[in-house]
Amino acid sequence: HHSPIPLASNISKNNNYCLFFPLVGLFASILLVQYANSIEVSQHLLHEIIEDVISIVFSIPTFNKITCSDVNSTRLRYYLYTPNNQINATRLNPEGQDNDLTNFDPSLETKFVTHGWLGEVNESWPEDIKNAYLKTGNYNIILLDWTAYSTHRYSRSACFVPKIANATARLLVQLKKDANLDLNKTHLIGHSLGGQMAGITGQFIQNLTSGEKVKRVTGLDAAGPLFCYPRVDHKDERITADDAQFVDGIHSNDGEFGCNIDYAQSNFYPNCGRSQSGCTKVDVSLLNITGSFNEFFSKISCSHGRSHQYWLESISKNDFSSRSCSSCLFFQGNLCSANSDDNVMGEYTSFSKDGEYFLKTNTEAPFGLL
Repeated sequence: HHSPIPLASNISKNNNYCLFFPLVGLFASILLVQYANSIEVSQHLLHEIIEDVISIVFSIPTFNKITCSDVNSTRLRYYLYTPNNQINATRLNPEGQDNDLTNFDPSLETKFVTHGWLGEVNESWPEDIKNAYLKTGNYNIILLDWTAYSTHRYSRSACFVPKIANATARLLVQLKKDANLDLNKTHLIGHSLGGQMAGITGQFIQNLTSGEKVKRVTGLDAAGPLFCYPRVDHKDERITADDAQFVDGIHSNDGEFGCNIDYAQSNFYPNCGRSQSGCTKVDVSLLNITGSFNEFFSKISCSHGRSHQYWLESISKNDFSSRSCSSCLFFQGNLCSANSDDNVMGEYTSFSKDGEYFLKTNTEAPFGLL
């Protein structure tokens, strides 16, 4: 069940790897005792999930792709909200039969939002984003809850992503047929594994419609492990800049939970894109986090989660001015002066720009510095 301890030849490449590898199981066992009853999974699975979390934050490449069963689409929960039903959702059947689409308005923009790995943990944010949109304007909003498949070992949850993307693409194409959903007004937004899912959904929609693209895909710190590292996946198997007419990405935990390559047309790097201001530095002291697994996971994935907090804030405030620059080092050294390529990060970004953008944020909300 455990991979062997790395060979000497690997050790110089990654000291963390050598040092922490034998300890991952030990750390997981210590944490397991604390968190045993705080998440609805078996002890054995929780132990494996904790091992995965530790492996990711200490960059120990222990992940392998696995195969997984097909997805039972009745376990995917798609919820439609509109200006007419802002609180009580209409549940959509992904198979497309008998959907009540009376509230769906094809003249409005449709925002599709989904969570990532371990989605049930502290995940009220998709709901917050839905509320923010409906406060600022009129939209059709579809939230996807795929908790049934996201609360597994990381590699298993990752394996389900393309299968769920396929089900989602079919549902959206069905809505196009049944309710005149306009792909030119459709925006897919996902965090973590959900960010990869949003991109792959965009690809499947192209396959199902002989090449029509949704308007926009946004990857909120789209997941890194198994998609972007240890090796970069084929572009059809991860989020890329051609998944929609416009693709933007917020990189908040590059190379740990997040994807460490420019996967979008416009790539935003708040605080250089790896560790966010106000998040505790991840080190061995995290083993002292008391409380529940949820608190542990929130703390350890704090930078990863900032991407969706920034997004939420951008909807109502639009306060994330971003500087076009060739590297974060240059940006930090004030070597990039204001220029016509400057942009804003978030909902109101410019679709006509592309490249890498850098910005600083506050340590707590409101995060934007204008």
